[in-house]
Amino acid sequence: MFRIVLALTVTTVLASAADWPQYRGPIGDGTTPDKISTNWASGPKVLWKVPGGTGFSSFTVAGNRCFTLEGRDEGGLQEVLVARDLESGRELWTAKVGAADYGHDGGNSGADENKGGDGPRSTPAIVGNAVITINADLVVNAHDAATGKPLWARDLMKEHEGRNIMWKNAASPLVDNGLIYLAGGGAGQSFLALNPENGSVVAKSGDDTITHATPIAATILGQRQLFEKLWNKSSVRRRGITSTRHSGPNCLSWKLLGCGRRHSPQAATTNYGELLAYAVPHRQCGFHHR
Repeated sequence: MFRIVLALTVTTVLASAADWPQYRGPIGDGTTPDKISTNWASGPKVLWKVPGGTGFSSFTVAGNRCFTLEGRDEGGLQEVLVARDLESGRELWTAKVGAADYGHDGGNSGADENKGGDGPRSTPAIVGNAVITINADLVVNAHDAATGKPLWARDLMKEHEGRNIMWKNAASPLVDNGLIYLAGGGAGQSFLALNPENGSVVAKSGDDTITHATPIAATILGQRQLFEKLWNKSSVRRRGITSTRHSGPNCLSWKLLGCGRRHSPQAATTNYGELLAYAVPHRQCGFHHR
């Protein structure tokens, strides 16, 4: 089992830095409003390093706390949500969110000289006072950011006829316009929008199966839309990009099939103005004007 070392480096002044509340940043596109130093002749300054568990989860940041998921042996391998002090790395609280069992030897099933290790793949999201996680088995949990107290939980497999994939969920929750967006439900509910206060369902749509990709939100031609790469079984197992409007339930906008095959695409779809860019396995990529 591989273990990771968690580290925080400084490229901006912490006291004035913007929060990083979800995977790929405030608006899910990998950008920050902060001014970042590009004078990295000797690399960014390391503030702290601490030993961590296994996994591929990234950090999210709100106020003086940072959050991530780690694989830990706590009476059996578990995915564990960990809160740390942003300035020191000191562990503040932990919460188990599910078993760290991925099947098929997980990340260890690579070439003999390149076994990547295993552990949680998803990144927490922060909305209000809640830290939202979705584990490998498609269970969504909310914990109080200050104390770690459980707030609510929703099991997509049991409550929404969820359809997982071979190596299980790797996607992260998306927060946009005060709602939590995620994929993983069954027929008629591939996309789900949840109320972060209690986990209740606000909207649902779609009939496809998840891939490893995390959804993104973007405004295209004046319409706020949710984009996700999904697997359409009825189309000879083709992967494609699906767009869903935020405006209400049962709101599938359009679907683009055939942009990827055999493997679950992981690269995030990105918008550039009115263009939608994507990249998937087998050297395929594209730009689409919507």
